[in-house]
Parts: sequence; C-alpha cells; structure tokens
Amino acid sequence: MLASIQKTILDLLFPLSCIGCGAHDSLVCAGCLNSIPLLIKLVEHPTPHLDFVIIAGNYEHPLLKELVTLYKFHGVTELAEPLAGIMGRALAVFPVQTAPVLVPVPLHWKRARARGYNQSELLARRLAENRGCNTQNLLRRVKATRSQAKLGRTERLKNVAGVFRGIGAVPTEVMLIDDIATTFATLESAAGELKKHGAKHVGGLVIAKNNA
Repeated sequence: MLASIQKTILDLLFPLSCIGCGAHDSLVCAGCLNSIPLLIKLVEHPTPHLDFVIIAGNYEHPLLKELVTLYKFHGVTELAEPLAGIMGRALAVFPVQTAPVLVPVPLHWKRARARGYNQSELLARRLAENRGCNTQNLLRRVKATRSQAKLGRTERLKNVAGVFRGIGAVPTEVMLIDDIATTFATLESAAGELKKHGAKHVGGLVIAKNNA
C-alpha cells in the first residue's frame, strides 16, 4: 500500500518526463542513460565465499544515484529495466564460462511487504529475460535486520550473519543479484549459505558499489 501511494505521488511529480533532463515520454531518456559512465569492475574473491563480484556503475554519479534511490525507496519500479540494462552491459564484458542461475538477494518478508516488491528480484527477472538465462529464488531471509546503511564493516558482517536459509536444490553455478554493495557483507552471507547447499561457484552482480 505504501509503495503504491509513493508511486502515485511520483507519477504526479514525474509525469513521463526524463529524471535527468526533463524530456518527455520516458522516465530516463536514452541520452541521459548513455551519459552515465560505467565502471565495469571485476573484484575477484572479495570475501571467503564470494568468487567474484561485477560492479557495473559508479554510485557517486548523481544521476545513477538518483535512479537507484527512486527505484529502491520510492516505488519507481519502471526503472528496473534501464538499471538491469546497465548491469547487463557490465555482465557482457565479463562472460562466465557456464551460464549461472541468477539468484536475487531476498528481503525479509516484513520489509518486502512494506516496500511492496523486492528490488533485487525485479532486476534479476529483467536480466534473465534480456540474456536468456534462468532466475530462481533459492534463499529466504529468516531474520529481520537493521539497515546496513549506517553500519561499519564489522557491524555489517555481524548484522547479516546467519540471516539466510537455502531453499530448494541449489545449482553449482550461481550469480547473486543485488542493487548496491558496500562491504559485500550481505553477498558474503548469501554466498556462504548457497555453498553450504551445494553451489560450487558463487559470483555477484550489482548496479554499483557505495564507497561511503
């Protein structure tokens, strides 16, 4: 309900005009989208259970940061498509040998209900459709945690330790999908759980990394 109210308000504030330049007929025009510089960085073995993470963009870029904020916190789910497009361009630079199953990082059910959607799941669906691969929900978040935003590295690791449970048969090649990474703590916790359930290689793909 809250997400739909926020979306209605934003529809009035942004009536099909580009968030970047104000041009009509799209939330973000091709020109503004293409103006966002891609970072496209591969980080190998950033944590014990993560084999790699692909970072698509630079979170410090004002337009990208605004798009992510509107998408994640203000119910503008239409932005899943262009944001997934940015992630797809990064993924194309680092093709993996075996097509992995895309696994969205889950929200706790209370947060998912309040928000009305899981932003990582929508991104995973768009990526799967665009790239012709599979996406599966193989994790459940069993603990409600504090927001990671204002926590330090040690606090982040403790905050998400043991919060995920594997569900269903886990394939050997998995790629976790999330929006923003900071210390990779959430991805590490998810990767550890997937490897406990049979995954051999677990990578991650995020829109951007927040260096704050």
